[in-house]
Amino acid sequence: MVRKLTLISALFLTSMCMMSAQSSSLVKWNPKAGVNFSDLILPQSSPNSSLIKMGWNIGLDVSYGIRWQARGGLHYFQLGSGVEVPLDTGTYMQRLAVSQLKIPLGAGFDIYRVEYFNLWAQAQAVVNITTGVRQNAEEASSSSYPGSGVSGRAGIGIDLWSVTMEINYEYGFTDLINGYTSAKNQLVNFALGLKF
Repeated sequence: MVRKLTLISALFLTSMCMMSAQSSSLVKWNPKAGVNFSDLILPQSSPNSSLIKMGWNIGLDVSYGIRWQARGGLHYFQLGSGVEVPLDTGTYMQRLAVSQLKIPLGAGFDIYRVEYFNLWAQAQAVVNITTGVRQNAEEASSSSYPGSGVSGRAGIGIDLWSVTMEINYEYGFTDLINGYTSAKNQLVNFALGLKF
C-alpha cells in the first residue's frame, strides 16, 4: 500500500510540473521551513511516558487550482521525541531523533480570499519514508523501526501577499518505532514559506 501511495504521489508531482508549464496561474509553488513538536502515542497498557521534543523541517509544496486545489509536496522532517521508562532505581529517558521524507497528497480549500490575504485549509494523506533513527545520539538498528508508514494531516494557513504561514496536525496510522516498545506518532508543525 505504501509503495502504491508513493507511486501515486510521484505521478501527481510529475503531472503538476507538466501542468505548470501550460497554466502557470493555476499552479503555485511554496518552499517552506518550520518547526515541529512530535509526541509518541504509546499503548495504554505501557508503563512508559512520551516526551515531546522540538524538531525542524524543510520542503516544497505545489498546488493546482483556484478555490479548490489539489495539493502535494516533498518534505524532510527531523522529528524529536522520547520515552521515559520507569525503573526500580528511577527513570530512564530514551531520546529519539527520527529523520523522515514526507510526501503529502490531498486537497486544499480557500476559506476567505481578498487581493493580498487568503485564509485556507487542507487535508492530506502522507507517505512517510524513515531514513534514520538515533536513540540517545546512537544510530538505531533498522529492525527497530519500519522503513515507511502512512499518516493523515489537517491544517490551516494564511497567505499574506507571497508569504505563507501555516499550522498542521499529523496523526500516524502506522508505527514509528517497533523495537522495545511500539508507538505511533503525532505532531504539530508550524511553517513559514513563500508562494509563487
